[in-house]
Amino acid sequence: MSLYIRGNIWWSRIKVCGKVYQFSTKQTSKKAAQKWEEDKISSLQGETAPKRAYEKIKELMVEQNLSFSDAFKFFEQYPRAKMPGPKMAIMYQTCWNDFAAFAVDQGIQSISMVTEKIAVQYINQLRTKGKYAAFEYKRGNGSISAPPRERKLSSTTINKYLAVLKLIFNVLLRGKYCLENPFEYVNRLPKDQVDREIFTPEELHRLGQFQTHEMYPILIVGCFTGLRLVDICHIKWEYYDSERRWLSGIQHKTKQPYEMPVLDSLYRFLNRLEPNRSIGSYIFPELAALYEKKPGTISKKFKELLQEAGIENATKDIPGRSKLVSVKDIHSLRHTFAYIAGMSNIPLAVVQGVLGHMTPTMTKHYMAHATEEDKRKHLQALPDFLTGSRKRDLTRERVAHLVERITPDNVERFKRRILALLQ
Repeated sequence: MSLYIRGNIWWSRIKVCGKVYQFSTKQTSKKAAQKWEEDKISSLQGETAPKRAYEKIKELMVEQNLSFSDAFKFFEQYPRAKMPGPKMAIMYQTCWNDFAAFAVDQGIQSISMVTEKIAVQYINQLRTKGKYAAFEYKRGNGSISAPPRERKLSSTTINKYLAVLKLIFNVLLRGKYCLENPFEYVNRLPKDQVDREIFTPEELHRLGQFQTHEMYPILIVGCFTGLRLVDICHIKWEYYDSERRWLSGIQHKTKQPYEMPVLDSLYRFLNRLEPNRSIGSYIFPELAALYEKKPGTISKKFKELLQEAGIENATKDIPGRSKLVSVKDIHSLRHTFAYIAGMSNIPLAVVQGVLGHMTPTMTKHYMAHATEEDKRKHLQALPDFLTGSRKRDLTRERVAHLVERITPDNVERFKRRILALLQ
């Protein structure tokens, strides 16, 4: 045992069964702290069974028993470097409610009673049967109805639940409501994520026929920029420089900047919308409002677009999953953009600079090498499968090449070709 001071409060450090525990004596003088330690720790003398010693240490360290509902209130109010947004807060609450329902049915009445064994049992529940709350089918009058169908969760979803519970218990640990984090040493499950598939040129051509569809803005912006759904929906007019034909903003997920040229088809599409331009407004206000209210509706409507276009292979039956898994959806536009760029021999540094892949440090490194002119030059080489329009190469070399070929006999024909490029 040893005493040390933190701020103006004396703390006690004790080692039991090879593990060190630290707790506050709540005393400001060393003499008072020594007496407190002698009184409180003397009960441990003679204890040889690790379990009994552990329980007595818990009594010293844990401030009080806390119910599951009060524990989540404490977590919500505890200041952290990164507080969750509204959607993430709902996810935290859903995860905690499900775990609390499971723990209470195991006879756990307070946070301090939660052990690693309970944590492992809950993760196994998620892995084998799905969310526990879905299996609470007892009715208020005591009768029992037929249990609902099992809905197995993906490893990605289970790992999200595990991460949330680790975070919540770490906060409760700081509040001295538990001795240890019961989820600390529970291992993550191996990823079973199904990779997205790209849209083929033929599929893009079919999708390009739906220019009046409400999901077409997502289709054309995603196809020609590789932006994520959240970034597409929240593009503001101030991000778009029509004179430079340039789009720039901050990615919602990585908080990293994106900068890219606006290619011909997207440029013409945005120009048709520009009469509605106003400072600070979204280019696609309906999509922005829908994303804020219920983003899942956008994904549903996009799937309906795929069905209308006759794209039947957008989902797959994956062994071990209880429902079909999407392999072609909105995020596939990002994969398609990267794939077509790679097939068009666009340098890796340019693609990474646009998509913002890699760690923030690596992204900055690649973006530093992928200059504005690099991006403009190489991205203009992207084939336009969506609208089927010809690529209009307006480089000085191209125009000079056409001018050099003009003769008195073909002047009218070449004049029409040059004017067509400028339209």
